[in-house]
Amino acid sequence: MATRQIISKNINVASDAYIGRDGEIWVDTVTNTLKVSDGATPGGAILTTDGTSGGAWADITNISNANGPTSVVIGQNAGGAGTNAVAIGVTAGETTQGNSGVAIGDQAGRTTQSQHGIAIGALAGKTTQGESSVAIGKQAGKVNQGNEAVAIGNLAGVNNQAANSIVINAGPADLENIVEDTFVVKPVRAVAGALPTGFKQVAYNPTTGEFISYG
Repeated sequence: MATRQIISKNINVASDAYIGRDGEIWVDTVTNTLKVSDGATPGGAILTTDGTSGGAWADITNISNANGPTSVVIGQNAGGAGTNAVAIGVTAGETTQGNSGVAIGDQAGRTTQSQHGIAIGALAGKTTQGESSVAIGKQAGKVNQGNEAVAIGNLAGVNNQAANSIVINAGPADLENIVEDTFVVKPVRAVAGALPTGFKQVAYNPTTGEFISYG
């Protein structure tokens, strides 16, 4: 098909008989769908599908998209049929993506992303991401990220991150956290000797989760 595209609105020819120019995008005013012509096929093909006729997501005039898809899938081999899930990127959420899962990026959440999991970034949450876990960054939470774990940053929690743990990485190397209910972060500036002027010590309340400074 030619790359030339001409946008038009078909009014005078029956929608199922109209043959537009090759590459022409037009509105079918009978079905309120957007179509593309190949220069030969009467009625064209509905644009919101794989190029075959039929199967539109929603009517153009349906602003609320009540008839639209329950999941959003964009990319080669993306999407593992999770209800209300989002998979964007090559093989993102490809196999057994859980309900309400979000996988955005090359191979993000590719295999067995559990329900409510969030994987954003290349290879983030790639294999067996736990339920309600979050992985943001290249290879964050890549393999066997535990339930309700959080990994943020490049190479954060790459392998076997423990459930209910947090890891934040801003360094060039892997930063792992394999102990449940713990918080790991790098880098942190190291200071020798006395506490520098303007700094205070920090304490943590394990019941409320609050950090405070004192002194």
